[in-house]
Amino acid sequence: ETRETFPIENRVSNVMLANLDGSEPKRILQVLRGGVSGWLDENRLLVNGRASRDTFDTTLFVYDLRDDSRTEIVQAERIRLTAPSPDGNWIVYAITNDPKPERNGLWLARADGAETRKLDFFGPVQWRDAAQLIYVPFEMNAGHAFYEYDIATGETRRLTPPDQPFTIASGDWSVSPDGKKIVLVNA
Repeated sequence: ETRETFPIENRVSNVMLANLDGSEPKRILQVLRGGVSGWLDENRLLVNGRASRDTFDTTLFVYDLRDDSRTEIVQAERIRLTAPSPDGNWIVYAITNDPKPERNGLWLARADGAETRKLDFFGPVQWRDAAQLIYVPFEMNAGHAFYEYDIATGETRRLTPPDQPFTIASGDWSVSPDGKKIVLVNA
């Protein structure tokens, strides 16, 4: 719930929780210019919001419904592509146009805040399962290709053959729920 009467930089969003039938609604937290990015499990939400009115930085954090605790994942002005893993243990996100060039890129963080690592590739990414990401690296003037990144080993392998080029239209692709297929709109 966000009122539209304030200037956009001052809008407060009330994050509400209710039963599926709409009963027992309650406000669980407020964030400045933010909202919920997804569920990690039945008790934890991935949430984003501006850190304060006097900064443009956004904080990405895990909110635990059981004790109202917050675990900060990252704070930056432009956090993009946030996606929790299917088991809720990992979060992938991108930082773009940061004044500190070393912060720009694709990142992988544990939802408990214990580990964060910068990935050595950049581009659209989706979860294949709880342990693997599928991504399309940004390569100037090149066709697209799908790659898989294994979280445990840090290894990358190409999934599509180099002799079968394609171009994804408008970022329109998706991994099947079982992680065995990819659908895309070929430009």
